[in-house]
Amino acid sequence: MWGKKKIAPTAHQPTMAIQTMPREFYAGANPVVKFKTVEQEVLIHPPPSAVPARSPSASPPQAPSGIKAWLGNRRRLWWGIAGLLIIFVVGASWYYWRQATRLQPPVTVQLAEQTPPSPASENTVPVIPSTTPEETPPPLAATSTQEKIEFPSVLLGDSEDSDHDGLTEAEEELFGTDQSVPDTDADRYPDGHEVYNLYNPGGKEPEKLIESGRVKDWENPLYGYHIYYPASWAVGNVDPDYRTVLFSAITGEYVEVRVVDKGPSFTLADWLAVEAPTERQSDLVNFQSVFKVPGMRRADYLVYYFEDEKHLYIILYNTTTSPVVNYRLTVKMMARSFRLPESTNLIPRRVDIESAPTTTEGAQVVTATSSNKESATSSVVSSSTAPL
Repeated sequence: MWGKKKIAPTAHQPTMAIQTMPREFYAGANPVVKFKTVEQEVLIHPPPSAVPARSPSASPPQAPSGIKAWLGNRRRLWWGIAGLLIIFVVGASWYYWRQATRLQPPVTVQLAEQTPPSPASENTVPVIPSTTPEETPPPLAATSTQEKIEFPSVLLGDSEDSDHDGLTEAEEELFGTDQSVPDTDADRYPDGHEVYNLYNPGGKEPEKLIESGRVKDWENPLYGYHIYYPASWAVGNVDPDYRTVLFSAITGEYVEVRVVDKGPSFTLADWLAVEAPTERQSDLVNFQSVFKVPGMRRADYLVYYFEDEKHLYIILYNTTTSPVVNYRLTVKMMARSFRLPESTNLIPRRVDIESAPTTTEGAQVVTATSSNKESATSSVVSSSTAPL
C-alpha cells in the first residue's frame, strides 16, 4: 500500500538514446561558445566615465607647429615644392636674359648704293663738306690686366749693421764682406758704397761687381731690359709673358720687377692716379742708373720707376711680416744696374767714381790715405750716415 507503485513495462515502449550533460555545465559554470566564424578584434572605446578628467591647471594639448605641421600636410608640401621650382625657373630666366642684354650686337655698316649722276647734274659744282678739326683721341691708359701692386710701407726700418758700412748683416754675407770692418778690401771706400756703384767690396783691386760672381745679369726675354741680382737668389716669372718677375731671397723677401703697357702721352702721374692712388708723385725724387737711364724713386729707396714710350717699369721691394728690411742696399744696387736695350752696357770707370766728391745719391767718399784697415775703419764714421 505505501510502497512505490511498480509499473509494468509495456511490450511496445520505444527506446531512446540518452546523452550525458556536457562537463562545462557542471557546478554552474558558463560554457564557452565557439563559433566557426572568423574572429575579429573590435576596439571598444571606454565610456566617458572611464576617461580621467583633466585638471583645470593643466595646459591643453598643443597641435604641432612650425615646419613639422607644414610637412605634415602633404598638400602644403607639394605646393611648397612647386613654388620653389617656379622661383628657380623665373630666376634662371631673368639671369640669362640679363646676360643676353649685356652683349651688344656687332655694329654693321651698310654702304649706300651709289647712283650714277644724271646728265643735268654733271656740270654742277660739287659741294665740299666743311672741314672741322678732328677730336684728338684720349691718351692710352696703362693696361690693368694684372693684380694690384702692393707697395711696401714707408715705416720699415733696417736690420742690424754693426760696422756701419751701409750693408746689413744679411747683405754682408750676401756679398762676402767682413761684418766687423766697414772697408773689407781697404781701398778707402766703404763696402756699401762700392756695392751701390756696382763694384766688388771684397776685391783687392778695382773689380766690377758682375765680375766677382756675387751677382748675375738677368735679361727679360720679351721686353729686353737688364738688371743685376744676387747670385744666390731665385728668379721666377709670375706670368708666361714675363710682365712680373720675382727675385727671391732665402728669408722670404723679394724684389719685384713689373712691366705695364702705356701710351706715349700717358705719364707716370696718370698711372699713379689710376692704379696707385696711395702713392703720390710729390713723394718721388729723380733717379738715374749707372747706365744713364733716368727714372724716379721713392724717398725710402724701396720703389723705383723707369719708363719709355710704350712701357712703365716698376721695381719694388717686398718684405715679410717683419717690420725691418734686410736688403735695402740690395734693391738700390738692382735699380742702379737697370738698363733698357738701347742704353749703354758700359759701367763708368773707377777713376770717374773716385774723382767725384759725392755719388749721384749724395754718399760721401772716404778720403783715408792709409791702407790699414784700422785707419780705414775710423775714417768712414763720418760717411756712414750718408745715404747710399
